[in-house]
Amino acid sequence: MTLQIYGRPDCCLCEKAARVAERLQREFGYEIEHVDITRDPALAARYGTVIPVIVLDGVEIARAPVTMSGVRAALAAARG
Repeated sequence: MTLQIYGRPDCCLCEKAARVAERLQREFGYEIEHVDITRDPALAARYGTVIPVIVLDGVEIARAPVTMSGVRAALAAARG
């Protein structure tokens, strides 16, 4: 499983989302990929005002504001 965090540098909400993802990583066993939306105009247009966005294997599971309980619940639901 791959968990992607769409965000941009120097974004405190994105940093919080990364910490949440790192804390849950051992429990759910996914790889984390950070995606800087400022490097891709299409991603910047899509996610510019709603970051961070968390995507698990291509499916959006959370967006700002990201909470530990919300991400944990979405991951548990995705796991089945």
